[in-house]
Amino acid sequence: MSPRRIPTVKCSIEHVVRTGRNIVGGEIRRLRYQNGLSQPAFAAKCQRMGWDITRDTIAKIEAGKRWVGDFELIHLARSLGAPLDALFPASVRKTLRRSTSPS
Repeated sequence: MSPRRIPTVKCSIEHVVRTGRNIVGGEIRRLRYQNGLSQPAFAAKCQRMGWDITRDTIAKIEAGKRWVGDFELIHLARSLGAPLDALFPASVRKTLRRSTSPS
């Protein structure tokens, strides 16, 4: 059986800055799939952890159509059982590592 392909949302950081959208949606979708959660189940898990969010909002975040606040990133990471930096695309994680490494 071949592995199931996980859909991703491609967009550049420059596009996100111009539109005010998010860059974490694709990684959130990937992590949710890895955890075997549907959007409704993921929304319910977030709600049990204290964040009132709907499946529709999860869908908008994953599609990159909704801005995500810093406190929301923390809720998302906790609900997915992932470190905060795992919510960002690899290219952004590399940039963060370069900018925080000692010179």
